[in-house]
Amino acid sequence: MQENLKSHMQSPVEQRVLSGFTDVKASLLMDGEGFGWEKLRIGHSMKPAVGYTVKRVDVGEFVFERLVRGEWEGEWVGDSITVTS
Repeated sequence: MQENLKSHMQSPVEQRVLSGFTDVKASLLMDGEGFGWEKLRIGHSMKPAVGYTVKRVDVGEFVFERLVRGEWEGEWVGDSITVTS
């Protein structure tokens, strides 16, 4: 998927559907009450965060707060990040 996204971003601007992307890879998603998205460990493609599980609600809040509502033109645009507890 990441290779497809990167090749899409190499297309001419007028042919692109996306203006940018961040590939979010979470550890094993668990249901239940979260611990708060601020406590998540975030890694990137060169230095991934290592962990076994993460609460589904925390990942959802992180994506909303940092990627949707936050600054989109940030350090993770065009990259893959890992999310874990």
